[in-house]
Amino acid sequence: MSKGQIEQLDNPEQIYRKPQTVFTATFVGVSNRFEGTVISASQGKCQVKQQDFYVAAQPEDFQDGDAILILVRPEQIAIHDQDEPELAGPLATHNHIPGIIQLRTFLGPFTRFMVKTANDELVTVDVSNQQARDLFVAQSIVMTFSPDNCYVLPLQDKKQKYIQSI
Repeated sequence: MSKGQIEQLDNPEQIYRKPQTVFTATFVGVSNRFEGTVISASQGKCQVKQQDFYVAAQPEDFQDGDAILILVRPEQIAIHDQDEPELAGPLATHNHIPGIIQLRTFLGPFTRFMVKTANDELVTVDVSNQQARDLFVAQSIVMTFSPDNCYVLPLQDKKQKYIQSI
């Protein structure tokens, strides 16, 4: 609920995994947010002009030129060494974003990293403590995530909700 209006009525798992609004996505858990423009929508996927993302979305939901917001949860992003062979093999269909680790925080069952991209955006990534042992601040890495793990929302809704709340 936001400002007296129901944003999404569902069970907690659905709200976390399939948020229907930006407010819902950010209210329950942490989300990385990327704005982009659809440059091609076909075969159940939208290609987005931002960092060459491919996100899973139904083409009838978006058209070429639509402004969208892409949300990705920190635990859905993996960190790889830049020279890892899997980047060209099994992970070739995933989104790839190069970055430099800025901050490393041990949080008990996992370690949280803040990674700076070439666009100066900070991306939050949660990895297992076992994987975190090989990662350090100032290391150049590549983040990957599956298009299926992207939540895509129209950017207009975000702006309209902001305008309505003023």
